[in-house]
Amino acid sequence: MIKRNLTRTAAAGFSLTAIALLMSACGDGGGIPAAGVGGKVVDGYVNGATVTLDVNDDQKCTVDEPKATTGIQGDFSFPADLGSHMTCAKGGIDISTGAAFIGELKAPPGATQITPLTTLVQATIDSDKAAGKTTTPEAAAATVANNLGLGTTNLLTTDPVAVATTIPKLIQATSAAQTALLNIAKKVNGGADLTDAQASVLYSSAVAGFAKALSLVSTPVDLASTAGDLIGSAITYANTAAKSLDAVTLASAGVTVASLSAVTAEVLKAAAIIINTNTQIVAKTDPQSLIKPVAFVLSAPSINGVAVTTTSGSPYPVTVKGPLTNASLTIANKGTAALPANVDVGFSMSDATRVFDVVIKGATINADASVTVPTTATLLAYVKHANGLFYTATLGNIAVNIIVSSSAGVMTVDWSNALTALASKTGFSTLDLALASTYDVTVTLSGPSFALQPSASAVIVAPTTTVTIPGTGGTTVTGQGATFKVTVTK
Repeated sequence: MIKRNLTRTAAAGFSLTAIALLMSACGDGGGIPAAGVGGKVVDGYVNGATVTLDVNDDQKCTVDEPKATTGIQGDFSFPADLGSHMTCAKGGIDISTGAAFIGELKAPPGATQITPLTTLVQATIDSDKAAGKTTTPEAAAATVANNLGLGTTNLLTTDPVAVATTIPKLIQATSAAQTALLNIAKKVNGGADLTDAQASVLYSSAVAGFAKALSLVSTPVDLASTAGDLIGSAITYANTAAKSLDAVTLASAGVTVASLSAVTAEVLKAAAIIINTNTQIVAKTDPQSLIKPVAFVLSAPSINGVAVTTTSGSPYPVTVKGPLTNASLTIANKGTAALPANVDVGFSMSDATRVFDVVIKGATINADASVTVPTTATLLAYVKHANGLFYTATLGNIAVNIIVSSSAGVMTVDWSNALTALASKTGFSTLDLALASTYDVTVTLSGPSFALQPSASAVIVAPTTTVTIPGTGGTTVTGQGATFKVTVTK
């Protein structure tokens, strides 16, 4: 086929949850293009992939056959007079994760999508042909869709990203299948995990094994949660398929036939655990938001040690007893997007009668996901009280007012110093948002793109949000962000 000592006030307390969350991080329907024969390459959209048209219909894509390169949304096309044939896609960048695509995807003639699922469809056709059975692309696609619990979805022509909000299970299955294929390829040799380059060599064996195992399931399989038995069987079949590869191909992957005979129960169990707990899935997103590669994946946000509920959908809720003291989250650096030297973080918190907004200008997000707040950074704040009066304030040299720390991939923020500085500003000394209440919160980051991991099997590319500080000349931060709902009790 994708992770992420507050003040004594509720406002600052939740602001740090949200700001820590961000600072630490911090389409179309997929038919045939107008000119010629073509479509899209999709895990997420794969940009810069090389697509080959199998014009001699020998079920192999070779260097002497026509080629095209995919665009930013995975699109490609060939001249119409070349006709309809099997297509193969290799290389490029999956823009939903920012990672290089590993393996070779295929799609049968007539398909307008080349995805991990159409690759399984083509493998089904090839397997049946080897057994003396002729299977049409439509029939093979229907079988794969049914066995993955996708009903009547047409895998050959439906763009998984374009229908992510209406058919979320399709993009989930597409991403999970690619993760499964890579895990299978890395476990085929029965020993330690192979590298990505080695897995690429054995990818075709993983496809054959996965397709074989999938064809034998008796009930539909959800790859994101119940794929353990399927993956175990797929590795066994992939191990057999790999033995048919020539010695030169095996040697290029650093694999011997002897090692291929060593698949153990421990290997099968490990692979099942991997696919069931670490699958990265884009479950819900605007296709346009996938154009930027993801730099960070954020997960496990918490306040006062209480986990924010991220499985129920945005806004993510949490209920804690005040006073609020700290916020933290886990960060996984994808390491694929350019990181700007200066980013702005916007935070807005409000209940029925009060508003508290903050913008931090000029923070730096480092490649290791740590955050640096230089002496040149500025904090702008806005507060509106229940009586309707509002005030703004500016803090300079906020490096001494914000304490950010990270350890073992966990980011924690303490804003006590910042609130002490704000308390000296007019209108902020009476700021009292520690009262029991429910607050709506929006946080946004202008900088590297990121995704939120709400559960072990889902990664959601963060949507675009905006925070504006009134009365400061229209200070606005627009970028990827998230929304939350925090309830503070006495």
